[in-house]
Amino acid sequence: PKAIMFGEVQENGPIDLSVSVVEAWDADDADEGSNARLTYTIEKNVLQDKTGAPLFQIGARTGILRTALCCLDRETTPEYHIQVVASDGGGLKGTGTVIVALSDVNDNSPRLLKREWELEIPETEGYGPPTDDSLLELAVTDPDRVNYFFYRVVEGSGWGWDHFAVRAAGDSSSTGSQYVR
Repeated sequence: PKAIMFGEVQENGPIDLSVSVVEAWDADDADEGSNARLTYTIEKNVLQDKTGAPLFQIGARTGILRTALCCLDRETTPEYHIQVVASDGGGLKGTGTVIVALSDVNDNSPRLLKREWELEIPETEGYGPPTDDSLLELAVTDPDRVNYFFYRVVEGSGWGWDHFAVRAAGDSSSTGSQYVR
């Protein structure tokens, strides 16, 4: 096989999800028996921490690398390195590494960095024309790679709820901020 190959699979995918195809060739004449017939194996697999079960499997004749367990988590391990071997019928072999990257799925809930924010506002605040001044910055985090956070003041959430507004700041990353006015 090539020295380095790449595959990608979505995190939290099912068992038997195709990751990559390992391909090798043998210069022996295919008509000369088993010397040119290739068999694929995994020499160094990644094992699940809890059970010791292998995370990946390979088709011995096809070279198709697949997940052997479900629910790989990108936030825990974003990529894996698997050492694969292609052997011919004459006992010769070649090795390569498959780098398996996990693509992100929005599988984590955003978390506010604080459970509760307290703010004292002078009673004369807000009696003039509206300004762009912020009273409070709310911050949230989410380990998923791409996030779009949406904030709102919950209708009827307390006396004076309708005197506040939320304006956006930040980008589509793992953290976000909003300003309360």
